[in-house]
Amino acid sequence: MIKNEKQYQITNKQLENLKGALKTSETKTNNLPEILQKAMIDGIHSQIADLEQELNDYTHLKNPD
Repeated sequence: MIKNEKQYQITNKQLENLKGALKTSETKTNNLPEILQKAMIDGIHSQIADLEQELNDYTHLKNPD
């Protein structure tokens, strides 16, 4: 749970990094078996969703409009 603006900024930066990693993972061919590649991409999607939810929760708590 994000409790202050500093944590919000850090989480936002982590989200940007994960989105970059996702883009790289989806476009870069590597020597991983397809099932491992899919698992890695699914994991990144899950982490992105978690961070986006935390950012949204903090935003709604700060501005309950």
